[in-house]
Amino acid sequence: MSFQDSVGATLTNVDGSFKLPRMQSVIALMFSGVVSFLWLTGSEVPDGLLNVTLIIVGFFFGDQSAERRVRASALPEPVSG
Repeated sequence: MSFQDSVGATLTNVDGSFKLPRMQSVIALMFSGVVSFLWLTGSEVPDGLLNVTLIIVGFFFGDQSAERRVRASALPEPVSG
């Protein structure tokens, strides 16, 4: 059984196990979680931490967007009947 995302990339390995998330995904989630935790507990979020988090998350989403465009451009053109 193979699972695919919205542009057709498989989300499973050859043996059927799910692929592990990439390190940049983990880092973006970790920094976002820390900032969210500080904000929800009423602690002050340092400006430096907020700036670094915004840069990391922005890079993550920019990279995801670029990968999707590359994968979508590699798809064959639909054949009209």
